[in-house]
Amino acid sequence: MAKLQELLASTDVVPRILLIEDQDLLREAFVRLLSGWGYEYTEASTCAQAREVFKPGLFACSLIDLGLPDGRGSDLLAEFSQADPRMVNMILTGDYSVDSVIGTMREGAFDYITKPVNAGILRQAVQRALLHHDAVRQQAVLTQQLIDERQQLKRKVEEQTHDLRQYASSCEASNARLSVLVRLTRSSSSGLQTEEDLVRNVLLEASSFTPLRGLVLLDELRGDFLGAYRKDEGDPTVIAVRGNGALLDKGIAGQIEWAALVQDLFGRHMDVQATDLKPLVFVRPLGGTSACTIGMLFDAQFIPNTMDQEFLGMCAHHMAAEWQMARLLRYAARYASLGTIALDLTKAFVKSLAAIQMASDVLEELATSPEMSEGLAIIPRNVTLLRDQIREFRSIAQPRTDAVETVHLENNIDQALVVLGSAIQERHVEVVRQFETDGSCVLLNGTALQRSFLELISVAVRSLSVGGKLILRLSSREKDQVRFDISLSQRMPNGSEAEPQKSLLAELRARPSFLLAQRTVNSCAGRLIMEQGLDGPDTVSLVLPRNATNARTSGDRA
Repeated sequence: MAKLQELLASTDVVPRILLIEDQDLLREAFVRLLSGWGYEYTEASTCAQAREVFKPGLFACSLIDLGLPDGRGSDLLAEFSQADPRMVNMILTGDYSVDSVIGTMREGAFDYITKPVNAGILRQAVQRALLHHDAVRQQAVLTQQLIDERQQLKRKVEEQTHDLRQYASSCEASNARLSVLVRLTRSSSSGLQTEEDLVRNVLLEASSFTPLRGLVLLDELRGDFLGAYRKDEGDPTVIAVRGNGALLDKGIAGQIEWAALVQDLFGRHMDVQATDLKPLVFVRPLGGTSACTIGMLFDAQFIPNTMDQEFLGMCAHHMAAEWQMARLLRYAARYASLGTIALDLTKAFVKSLAAIQMASDVLEELATSPEMSEGLAIIPRNVTLLRDQIREFRSIAQPRTDAVETVHLENNIDQALVVLGSAIQERHVEVVRQFETDGSCVLLNGTALQRSFLELISVAVRSLSVGGKLILRLSSREKDQVRFDISLSQRMPNGSEAEPQKSLLAELRARPSFLLAQRTVNSCAGRLIMEQGLDGPDTVSLVLPRNATNARTSGDRA
């Protein structure tokens, strides 16, 4: 209601009456009556004067004489009604005919007042006209108010609809980005992929949502460069440069201008104009011990929003994790039993060479010309050469299978800790080294133990929660044996120590690789002991002989 009153007041319409009468005495009489009743008025005596003083919205009602010197009052009636529909028009006339009354009413007259005019009838007619004018004015204001509110409601609905569409679009984009990450994870879990396949897959997937043109993976320690570049919609070009010293020449990591370095290496090795691309660098996405840095290069006009930055950060984290896993697997494979693999390959080669030799002999018997015989003679010579090479290769590989080797268990432990440095850093694991000896041993196939050390320490690290303690103890057990113990301790919120929530023994037994580690230790004349703690933590121990060539080994002891 208050708003309605405000709108009514804002129209600023004065209830003024327009009086049009050509007879001076009668017009003066009307003026005295209207003035005495408190009304404001404007008078005119001709059609021309009436048209001159008339303004739309100025008058609430009019009193129009039908017979004017320069025209009929009915003409003014039509003009006023069209120019100001809210103005209430009344007719003054001495014509009592029915046709005159009906005609003027059809032309839009609100009332028909005959002369001579009765003052009481005139006052009532004017009051009715002003009331009707107010009613029409309020109706117009209410109508306008409804129109305005409808427009406001329409704008609000459009704004809410726009917000909902934006939210739905944002949800669709988030789901699509999550699908990309799921596909990347599945491609990694389906099998061991090369570093080249890794950067190629990430570039293809990430470029479906961002204008990603180039991808760089830098190995800070080795100075390796791995880059991928995609122009338009074609297949990415992938280049790997091993042992590039450019990273080490820049000094310590804190002094490296990573964005400039990524642009420089990318432009140099990929042979593109890298200054036209905008770099986004993720330095060690897996933590401080990660030696991997990811660089992404985009179109210059690209400005990543929050969603883009989160998505690209997860892609960089995925790349770093897969790169580190591939490095770990290659490091472990380096210490696998290469001799066994080589012997299996040579056996297959020998069978194939025998088949080739037999086919060559049959063809030589069927030879019909000296030229054919001379050509076939090349085959047995090459077969003999390959057999000699295989024989030499087996002579080198055989000692790797049954060789007696001197190993230093302390070095094996240190190398495993280096490989697991990222996992140790992420979990804030404290490594306690209690080494009483260097663990020098003469063992059968001793280098194969490196993989067992890596597997056992890796499971122990992953069994700890954040802030745990990994206790590694290397000690002499009498003079002819060395013992390596692994145990865990978990910190409590108050700083005290408690047992880990995960059982180390249960974690080990759940892994098929544990059986391989157990067999490897046994093949080195050692024992793998698992002790479940009653008053203390679980312990996994490796007991190895100092010299496996002695008649009495650790397997003879209780």
